[in-house]
Amino acid sequence: MTGAIVKLGFLHIGPPEHGVCRYGRLLAAEARRRSQLDVLEQDVVLTGSSQDVARLYQAAIALSQMQVVHIQFTELIWGADVLCYENLGQFFRACRSPIVVTIHDTEPPQSLLEMVGWRGRFRSGWQWGKATIRGWLTDLGMGDRASLNNAEIRRWLVSRSAASLVCTQEEGRRLKAVVPPTHGSRIQVIPHYIEPRQFHFSRQEARQELDLEGHRVVALIGFIYDGKGYRLLVEALPLLPADVLVVFAGGAAPGAEPFVEELLQRADALQVRDRLRITGYLPELEMEKYLLATDVPVCPYEVCYASSSLASWFSAGRAILTSDLPQFREYAVLAKGAVCTFFPYTPEALVEQIHVMLASLEVPHPAALQLKQQLAIEAVFDRHLQCYQMHSEQ
Repeated sequence: MTGAIVKLGFLHIGPPEHGVCRYGRLLAAEARRRSQLDVLEQDVVLTGSSQDVARLYQAAIALSQMQVVHIQFTELIWGADVLCYENLGQFFRACRSPIVVTIHDTEPPQSLLEMVGWRGRFRSGWQWGKATIRGWLTDLGMGDRASLNNAEIRRWLVSRSAASLVCTQEEGRRLKAVVPPTHGSRIQVIPHYIEPRQFHFSRQEARQELDLEGHRVVALIGFIYDGKGYRLLVEALPLLPADVLVVFAGGAAPGAEPFVEELLQRADALQVRDRLRITGYLPELEMEKYLLATDVPVCPYEVCYASSSLASWFSAGRAILTSDLPQFREYAVLAKGAVCTFFPYTPEALVEQIHVMLASLEVPHPAALQLKQQLAIEAVFDRHLQCYQMHSEQ
């Protein structure tokens, strides 16, 4: 059924500073700016305790009065391992409204793992197929890979939601590869919005307040964890001129503290510790200073899903240096020059492209400003509203 959207619900899972939780909160804030919408938000921080089920049940009952409910999904905010399924199941069972879910962090499907999906020859022997694949992975030293659960839980979500949204065409392809063909039409791509920002500082003021004068700054923002290219950037630092300071603007993701210590030890071994700054978690105003003060923003990810880091840089009108991944290429198509890539994935290739960007620095960058306008949150929310309209109750 379809009808005019009036009542719209949002479930916010996880700590407010988490990127995925923040993504949903900003959509809800935009919804509240629409006079025709009655918006209800429910906040739940899961603790792993027996109280989680009750919290989710209460939120689901409250949101059941709305015509459509939007939730965000990534494993880290919904609970570890089996708790993730249990928490999702509790909410979906209790919520009586159609649920739209934005699915973040979909991994590339693996050929072995696809055998347990709808295209596998072992479809009729589902449990045997899963057990066999898990055994093979263990024999290969890969253990119980997250990729298997990543695919399984996304099949589950797509099968139970009214619509499943992703932020890039690449994530759409990945998701369609692990769901039955009959469910493919439920998957829709709506790009990551670029949030509006009112900066309180000039670039020069930001550099002064952060004590960055005399340095050329290369920065990587967000939670620190393996896979985002931190190691590569540390290895590249000795190859960069002595006035280049590398900044990791953010703190360790939960459980990633040993990884941060590893990065520091490697910087010590390379004798570049004095040219590496790790800030720890930054409140919004401090992060804005780094968005302005940086010379070369980098996203040298080994693996990418749909990063809010890019949207943050674009919000400041910054062109970005990225690794050569499909999601990043999509931005390059939308606005030529907003994203520059390096290849192959080596410190030398990264350094070469950093030199190019330092030599042709434009702040703000015209292509990034074009992209900022094209993907403004108002325009992207309009596309969400069309989706809500399609799946709402009359």
